[in-house]
Amino acid sequence: MITHPEFQGFGHIHPTAAIGGPPQHRDWEPGDEIFEPYISPTAWVGAFCTIDSGRGRTTTIGDRVMLMHCIHVGHDTIIGHHTEIAPMTSIGGWVEIGENVSIGQGVTIKPRLIIGDGAKLGMGAVVIRNVPAGATVVGNPAAQILEGKSLREKQAELDGTAHPELHTNDWDEYRDAVLQA
Repeated sequence: MITHPEFQGFGHIHPTAAIGGPPQHRDWEPGDEIFEPYISPTAWVGAFCTIDSGRGRTTTIGDRVMLMHCIHVGHDTIIGHHTEIAPMTSIGGWVEIGENVSIGQGVTIKPRLIIGDGAKLGMGAVVIRNVPAGATVVGNPAAQILEGKSLREKQAELDGTAHPELHTNDWDEYRDAVLQA
């Protein structure tokens, strides 16, 4: 079995990760109180990740969370259990991410948002509003395209098939959602 040489299994923090640095906030000054981050012993933190200390609460990375390479986690952020975050994602301060969330590559999440349990954030999404539990959001600015269902599940409801690549019924709904955002 071939495995990626850098993935050591859960419970590993890559040596290039920067953890517990001062909060990146314009009001923070040396000498201000900070709260060191908590990273579950079952989490995996990839190369070149940065996890800021908290200003008002502990920045928390939950059980079996996977932070792939080059991710920034802002101060006072809480990431729930079993969440997977793809490379090049930037998470602002005071964000709360629920459990079992999937965040695609290059996502940007503005400060002080709540991402609900089981949400999916598509690659490159720029999230400027709270995301409900189970929702799928994509685009810039991110817009919800489905309410708790996968594209295949939604397509099957519309025309009885499970092959969205062969049908375009959802494209009008998707375009309307993006234009309304």
